[in-house]
Amino acid sequence: MRSFLGGEVLGKIERVATGVVGLDEMMGGGVPHLSTVLVAGESGTGKTTLCMQFLCKGAEMGERGLYFSAFSEPPELMLRFISTYEFVNPQYFKGCIKYVDLGGFCEDRERLLQTIEAEVNNFRPQRMVIDSLSVLERALKQEYRPLLLWLARMIRQWPTTTLVAGEPDLGESYPAEIAALVDGVIILYNAEMGCMRRRSMEILKMVGTSHRCGKQAVDISAKGFIVYPGL
Repeated sequence: MRSFLGGEVLGKIERVATGVVGLDEMMGGGVPHLSTVLVAGESGTGKTTLCMQFLCKGAEMGERGLYFSAFSEPPELMLRFISTYEFVNPQYFKGCIKYVDLGGFCEDRERLLQTIEAEVNNFRPQRMVIDSLSVLERALKQEYRPLLLWLARMIRQWPTTTLVAGEPDLGESYPAEIAALVDGVIILYNAEMGCMRRRSMEILKMVGTSHRCGKQAVDISAKGFIVYPGL
């Protein structure tokens, strides 16, 4: 049986390395080329770190990356915070990685659509991150679902491999509405165990990929996001 993703035959799907030690090995080398993957988790689980590691890995390989932020955070502040990680080279942000702040008009769906589409068409990224859809949901309210459906449709047309970050509702592990529209779901945890917390992650689904299942131990250090499969 022949199955396709972005025109590629199953079993010969091109992989896009995330740059996260352990995670790429769990997926046969990385996420499927041109796929859209949800990185889900509560605040503090490492979503932004993983997403930025993904873009920096691309920059290391000479690929353009577009980072959309809904947090109203100036690029200088963002770069100062992430520059402590070893995977960050400030030179990446002078050409390969472009930071776009969406925070100033999160409540204006039409302007969001126009800005995102214009930036993608002008910069032509190979990798893209939207961080975070949950922030846009809270800002847009009833206008959020039309935006989500538009994004799902447009991302399929753009030649990018995309990570979208999202926070689950209370009592849930991931935002189900987003998960239904993407090709893969990676869930991050920071569970309280007694007086300590244990970081872990799992790949819930990844199209065209035979991946390791179940929760795997995670560490976030100066080296960035690291996964320890089997622990």
